[in-house]
Amino acid sequence: TPYAKAPNRPTQPINTEYIQSDSSVQDSPDQLIDTPSEHIFTSRYQDWQPEIQRQYDFIASALNAVMRHHIISRDILDIGVVKVSYDHAVSIYINYSGEIYQGEGFLVNPMNIYIEGQDHA
Repeated sequence: TPYAKAPNRPTQPINTEYIQSDSSVQDSPDQLIDTPSEHIFTSRYQDWQPEIQRQYDFIASALNAVMRHHIISRDILDIGVVKVSYDHAVSIYINYSGEIYQGEGFLVNPMNIYIEGQDHA
């Protein structure tokens, strides 16, 4: 199936030069000028740690529900809304749009997900 194929990998390595795991590092925003990261107002790990953790937890909640399972279908339900179904009766609804999506008995907020059948995971 086309879903079993490995995802495409970026052709350029990701620049992690300014990502610091040492919270004592005090990078000046001036160091980011004229770099691909100049839109970042600070690169201090301690400033970004809560946001990094929030995003990790969000992604992990979806991936944990489908880990070691295979995609069996991907359906476009509406503009910006996709349902991805897995081989163990779990589906993830992904709302990429800026509008609330009304499903059958559930809502998916903009830029959010809804996991159906998670009890089977």
